[in-house]
Amino acid sequence: MTATDLRTRIGSVAGQAFEVAVVGGGINGTAVARQLAHEGRSVLLVEKEDFGAGSSSRSSRIMHCGLNYLAEVLHAKGPGAKLRNLRLARRMMIERARLWRDLPGRLIARPFVIPIRAEDAVRPWAYDLAFRALRALGGYGVPIDYRRFAGQSLQDHPLRPFFSDDLVGLVSFSELVFEWPEAVCHDYARDAAALGAKVLNYVALADVTRETGGWRLSLVDMLTPGVTSSVSARHVVNMTGIASDRINARAASAGLTGFPSRTVTPNKGCHAAMRLPEPFRGMGILRRNELGHLFLAVPWRDYHIVGPTETAVVGDPPPPRAEESDVAALVAAAAENIPGAHIDHDDVLYHWGGYRPAGYSADNLRGQWLRTIYAPDDTVQDGGAWLSMAWGRLADHRITAEEVAKLIAARSGRNAYPRSTERLPPLAPRRADERDFIAGPLGPATLADVMFGRLGLGWSADLGRSEMRRVADVMAEANGTSADKLVLDYEALLRKEFGATS
Repeated sequence: MTATDLRTRIGSVAGQAFEVAVVGGGINGTAVARQLAHEGRSVLLVEKEDFGAGSSSRSSRIMHCGLNYLAEVLHAKGPGAKLRNLRLARRMMIERARLWRDLPGRLIARPFVIPIRAEDAVRPWAYDLAFRALRALGGYGVPIDYRRFAGQSLQDHPLRPFFSDDLVGLVSFSELVFEWPEAVCHDYARDAAALGAKVLNYVALADVTRETGGWRLSLVDMLTPGVTSSVSARHVVNMTGIASDRINARAASAGLTGFPSRTVTPNKGCHAAMRLPEPFRGMGILRRNELGHLFLAVPWRDYHIVGPTETAVVGDPPPPRAEESDVAALVAAAAENIPGAHIDHDDVLYHWGGYRPAGYSADNLRGQWLRTIYAPDDTVQDGGAWLSMAWGRLADHRITAEEVAKLIAARSGRNAYPRSTERLPPLAPRRADERDFIAGPLGPATLADVMFGRLGLGWSADLGRSEMRRVADVMAEANGTSADKLVLDYEALLRKEFGATS
């Protein structure tokens, strides 16, 4: 994309009034914009980078059925907390089936195993009960394919030699994996635009002022310094993840009251791409240790995504990077959980870091893993609401979009579905023509945006190097840039953010 193209786009909204402005183009922000546009509201969506370039792109990419919530039923204190986790487990199973239906080709069903050691607190028979409960709770559209291996069937299992000697069982079930989350963000953004929303990538919120009936937003072009625009919006939905508190603070300085000063806690998580032995091809591993920390080896194309680490962040988070200590921790976790695979640093293809916007908790340095939409009634001043969210998972994004839409409806004095009572239809299958994603109206700024976010080629074992020249040539032809410069910048990013060597 040329700077002229972006100036034209940001200038096209100058002075316009929107019912809702959504700030942040990750999976939650794009889903919210799409939902609101479907309901007939005038929507502006802005993202300071490319869609899905933040936390959405740095996740483990696993859907997570309701098993985690079901496990919490055992530890929850009081009948109310137990019932809440049962409801959440049911909700996840139902959502699992809905996303499988509504995101064709964007989710892949993969078999996962849970190794059960002799000293584990959860006994083998408990998994039988848990998966029976999950089947009963909902999600019938996607088979869960549960099976437990014990005795001779365990000894005959091809993965048995890779686990510790004290293994007493192996659980197998089907889980959904996003093929790759940024693709969903782009598809949602494009769908929102097709439904009438104004959608701008590489545009940031620079300032907020209060005005009668809502908010005035100052926007800035992130690719061309000095190019700005100003719009008004009755309501603002802040979906900027770890930047949420900073954005909320701007609204507070403009007169927003009744909002907590802290809503999110950045929590650093790192992953590594690793080669596991051939019997693990296409098979994932899931395990929690005695501290409750999660170990995942997610099958991804012809390798595995191993992680995540969990590191509390104090102060302003630096650019997300996986340091040597993070990579060493991931290698150690893989070696501990799969001792027979003899994992070492040579098995690491590349690595990356990211931040999770955990909810703020004064009692926990890492924050709390509870999705929260902040929308107190006293934020409705002169008719304009301000909403913000903490801890939005990939798996919850459709639920989040619907909840935000209901909150906007309640504060707008209009029917929740002003245009249509029909549910959003499934996304259309992705088109095979790559050029549309390389040089379309919401075109990319860098080769990395194309390779990782739009085509997913960067998430290959070679980080897309086998395809980068071909894609760079198409991109250069479309926007008049230098293909050589695009490739050099891409290689520099691979070294800086993924630990790649030449």
